[in-house]
Amino acid sequence: MLFTYWPGADALNPFAVALAALIADALFGDLRRRAQWLPRPRRWLHSLAVVFRDRLNRPNRSSGDLAGRGRLVLLGLVAFAALMGAGLAWLAVLLPGAALLEVVLVAAFLRQGGLFRQLQGVARGMTTGAPSKGDTHAMARQAVEAAADGYASRVILPTLLYLLIGMPGLWAGAALGALVQVGQPGESFTASARAVHAMLVAVPA
Repeated sequence: MLFTYWPGADALNPFAVALAALIADALFGDLRRRAQWLPRPRRWLHSLAVVFRDRLNRPNRSSGDLAGRGRLVLLGLVAFAALMGAGLAWLAVLLPGAALLEVVLVAAFLRQGGLFRQLQGVARGMTTGAPSKGDTHAMARQAVEAAADGYASRVILPTLLYLLIGMPGLWAGAALGALVQVGQPGESFTASARAVHAMLVAVPA
């Protein structure tokens, strides 16, 4: 990892942690939907982004004002998330079973299961709906493109951020994604978040 942000960080191999998290998410990702006690950092950051959106994204404000507010929220939320990630990583090293705890935390940011369910839904629709040959090809192409985009943003990008920056990068990327999700296409408030997110997703894509 490029940045070490706590003493003894080399004790955890980030590549081994990332690989274990990917395997755990692929095998037990659906369990996270049913087990309420498992950590849901994406949901927490999403809720925080909704609060900022509802309080600051006012329709009576000018586009320039909304864009400025959005940039401030982007910087503040990403910085807060990065600090949270650094604090949890530091805490994980101090506690027994640090590697296992970090695997659980990293896996909580990955969403392979949702992509698999999306592809399964498309496959069922193609078999039960009896579409024409042209429709089948179009549906398959759209499903593959959507899966590739989703895998780049939901799996590859978080993994790269973790490998490069560690837990701070993982949390910061999730905060950025949360702002993009709560915004609307073309709005000024989340324009900066969408631009930064598009640049980051373009790397693994």
